Amino acid sequence: MSAHRWQREAWCLLAAALVTAAAFASGTLDIAAARWFFRPDALDHWPLAREFPWLILYRAASWITAALILAGLAAFALSFARRRRQWRGAATLVLLAVVVGPGLIGNALLKDHWQHPRPRDLVELGGSMHYVPSPLIGREGGASFPCGHCTVGFLFGLGWWIFRGRYPRWAAVSLAAGLLVGTLLGVGRMAAGAHFLSDVIWSALLAYGVTHTLYYHVLRLEAPAVLATASSAEAPPRRPRALSIAAPLAGVVVLVALTVLPHGSDLTAGMALSSGTPRTLEVDADRANITVVLVDAPAARLTVPASAFGRIRVRLGQGDIEVLDATQAGVVRVGAVQLDLHTGWGMVQHSP
Repeated sequence: MSAHRWQREAWCLLAAALVTAAAFASGTLDIAAARWFFRPDALDHWPLAREFPWLILYRAASWITAALILAGLAAFALSFARRRRQWRGAATLVLLAVVVGPGLIGNALLKDHWQHPRPRDLVELGGSMHYVPSPLIGREGGASFPCGHCTVGFLFGLGWWIFRGRYPRWAAVSLAAGLLVGTLLGVGRMAAGAHFLSDVIWSALLAYGVTHTLYYHVLRLEAPAVLATASSAEAPPRRPRALSIAAPLAGVVVLVALTVLPHGSDLTAGMALSSGTPRTLEVDADRANITVVLVDAPAARLTVPASAFGRIRVRLGQGDIEVLDATQAGVVRVGAVQLDLHTGWGMVQHSP
C-alpha cells in the first residue's frame, strides 16, 4: 500500500508543478497579483511592508524556523527513551526537511543562483528588470525564487507524513496549518514586493517535494508511528545511521545561526551634520540591501540630506542598492550629488 501511496503523492506534486509552470509562464498572473500591493504614486512603492500585519509576518519566519528545529531536537532527545524509539525517524525527518528544503535547496542553490527579479525590480512595477517565469533561470539578477519564508511556513504540514498512519485527523490538521502559515507568510512577502504569487506556490511544492523524498526514499519511513504507546515496543524501521547523527547537528547549526546572525534586522544609525563643504558618505557591507533616499530635509527613515553630501559611495559584497531622489531639484539628475555604487552580486537601481 505504501508504494501506491508514494506514487500517488509523486504524481500529484508533478501535476501541480506542471500546472503552476503553465499558468504563470507569461507573467500576467504574477504581475496582476503584485499590483494589489503596488502603490505607483508613493515614494516607496511597497509601503505595506512596514505596516501591521505584514511586518509581523516577515519577522515571524525566524521564530517559525526555530520552533520547527526545537520540536525536532526535542523529539530526537526523547527518542532515546525505550518507549519513544520510534520518534527518532520523525525527528530526523523534521530536522532534515528544514535544513535541506529552505536551507540547502531553497537558499543556497535556487535563491542565490537562479537570478529571478523580485516584483519591485520589474519594469512594470517601477524597476528596471524583466520578468522570468519559474523555474527558468534568469540573467539580470535577483533573489525572488523561491520564497524562503514561505517554504519554512509550509513545513508545518510535516505532520501529514508523520501522523497519517495512526492519527489521520492530526495529519489533516497539520497539513491545513502548514498551508495556512505558508500562505500567510507568502502574502506578507508579496506585500513587500519581495516575491510573486508563483514563488509562494513553488515554495509549497519545494517544501512538500523535499519532505516526500526524505520520507519515502531517504529515511524510508513507510510505517509512521511517531507517538508509540506503552504497548508498542517493536524496533523502529532501519534507516541510514549517518543521517540520524547529521540531522540534529545540522539542526543545532541552524538554531545557532538564527540566534547569532541578524536576519532582516533594521540597522539604524544617526549622526550630527554641520554646515560646510560637501563630504562623502560611504557605506561598506559584505551582505545587505541598501536603500538611499535623498531628501531636502531629514525624514523618519534611513535618509540622506542632499545638501550635506556631494558624493555617495556604497560598496556591497552581496545585495541590492536602490537610490530614490526625492529632492525638488533632482540632485542626482543634475549632477549635484555624485553616486559611486557597486554590488558584487545584486542590482543597482536609480529612481528619480
